[in-house]
Amino acid sequence: MKILLLTNIPPVVPSSRAGGAQRTSLLLRALEAVGQVDLGLVCAPHYPPRERWEELVALRPEVRRWHWQEPKPFRGAHRIFRRLPQPLHKTIWEPLVERKRYTAQPAVARQVRQYVFDQGYDLVVARYLRPAAVAGLHANDFPVPVLVDVDDLDSEVLRLRLEQEAQISRFIWASHKYRVGKMRQLMLEVLHHSVGAFLVNPADQKLIEPTPSWLLPNIPYHFLQGVIPPLAPPVVESKDLLFVGQLGYEPNRQGLNRFLLNVWPTVMAAVPGVRLRIVGAFIRPEDQEAWGRIEGVDVVGFVDDLRTEYARCAFTVCPVYWGGGSKIKILESLAYGRTCVLTHHAHEGLSQDLYHRNHVWVGDKDDAFAQGCIELLSDFQGRQALAESGREVVDQKFTFSAFCEVVENAVRKAVAKQA
Repeated sequence: MKILLLTNIPPVVPSSRAGGAQRTSLLLRALEAVGQVDLGLVCAPHYPPRERWEELVALRPEVRRWHWQEPKPFRGAHRIFRRLPQPLHKTIWEPLVERKRYTAQPAVARQVRQYVFDQGYDLVVARYLRPAAVAGLHANDFPVPVLVDVDDLDSEVLRLRLEQEAQISRFIWASHKYRVGKMRQLMLEVLHHSVGAFLVNPADQKLIEPTPSWLLPNIPYHFLQGVIPPLAPPVVESKDLLFVGQLGYEPNRQGLNRFLLNVWPTVMAAVPGVRLRIVGAFIRPEDQEAWGRIEGVDVVGFVDDLRTEYARCAFTVCPVYWGGGSKIKILESLAYGRTCVLTHHAHEGLSQDLYHRNHVWVGDKDDAFAQGCIELLSDFQGRQALAESGREVVDQKFTFSAFCEVVENAVRKAVAKQA
């Protein structure tokens, strides 16, 4: 079987190990267990940067690249729209741009179609919806079956982001609902002609019916090497909490700011000596300075070896309220033997397997999040029980072999259905 993996996020190379790149690499490896896989990029102009592109070509000499054009709904109109107040700009201008983003671009679509035909592929797997749309993979007469790795539905990521915007008028709220509805229509138009989709969130499956779908959770990249050796339990006296995440990613940054403003003071007052360690790359200088002034907070930044950070902490926190993905740091934390206090949103993609008070602590409101931190800091045996049961689930269900099994099953069904 000959497969083309088409994506706008290249796989992992030495200079880049971002989360999106990690899932692309995992999917690439899983597909290679089924057949011969070539890589193609449908991506923004001047992307990836030269160094990363040269690294990619060295690793994957067959890689091809097609650049899309960034949408311009009406020539010169943006100069007018950008003068509007921000809420109106989002309400009027951005929906116009969104439709263009998910429309086939004839030049790219023509070249990709010809390449698929010339190379004799049996299947195209698109990583994300936008490359699939721009490349015209949803055309009625596209020559081979198409699987789409949706990850999270873009419309639902948009919905959650808009819901986080506070104090908006009824008009703006109504326009947001309209905008999300239109975005869902665009997603369904692309998916309707595919033979199936990979999703990370069970709630999204109902939204794309009747398109067949398979749950394919994000897993930490180093799960490729197998089960993580367990760490020794933290010392009973440990009062260190750990946040791990890329702080250049706005959902992480906003969630951490909310935690520090609304949750951390309550935890500090209830548990003397508690400390929070913030670990992650791309911290803004102004955030580094502001967070560093907060009592009990250590801004660590990027570290080469996370094992040391996990070893010293009592448990981790994941105060993320919107954004895509199934929050692989939760799985990583449990794999290292540390439970996690997390939001409902962070829990959503994992809720079928990891349960509140059985494996993790789920608290959406600030007081519930603080309560979870306080209770676990005060109950060593309780938090260790959650950590151990959570690790068992991760070792059984969130392995690379399980990931490959889902991919192989979907590919076999997709090709058989087309035949």
